[in-house]
Amino acid sequence: MQHSTDAAAAGRWAPPGEPQVEMAGRQVPKKEEATTGADLGIVVDVDAPGHLAVRVGDLVQIKKAHALIPSRRTNRNAWTIDRDQLHDLLRHSATAVYWLILDDGDVLVVPAKYIAALSNAATRRSPHLTVDRTSVRHTAVPLAHYLTDLVTGLWLGSNDEAVLAAAEGNSPSVRPRHVLGINVTVPRLLDDAPRRTTDGL
Repeated sequence: MQHSTDAAAAGRWAPPGEPQVEMAGRQVPKKEEATTGADLGIVVDVDAPGHLAVRVGDLVQIKKAHALIPSRRTNRNAWTIDRDQLHDLLRHSATAVYWLILDDGDVLVVPAKYIAALSNAATRRSPHLTVDRTSVRHTAVPLAHYLTDLVTGLWLGSNDEAVLAAAEGNSPSVRPRHVLGINVTVPRLLDDAPRRTTDGL
């Protein structure tokens, strides 16, 4: 398990009592791989006493750029999306995302529903869809931004029991290959800090 306080820079936190972030990962046993429907399940627990107490989960599919796959013999930042896998991912989580790994190792995060929209608009109805950087550049966000929104903003993920079960690897219909648990404890929020009063305000 890893501990970090780096999240202090990601939101409106104030000392003393920086947020405590704990991360723990596990791999789904091989005997369960037959029901695998995602590469990663993320479960986030946030506890800010007196302010927030929430548990959300989400599913992630991870794709390498063609430039990183020797057999492709190309330097393109493009990714192959399995349409059936995409449909199954969205069936379990409307806020599911794709992590698209670039040739330099950076990661772009794109909503699965946006990729589904690209798929719906494509004229060629093959089992796979090729997505390039140009087609996602206005929607994609860096991985750090995605994690900030997921952990501190709660813009992403769901507290629906079915989504949480899927993200935790406890769903009979879909199990991610890996599960990442993130626990965030916030001893003190900025709003708790003493405030100066100004006459007339």
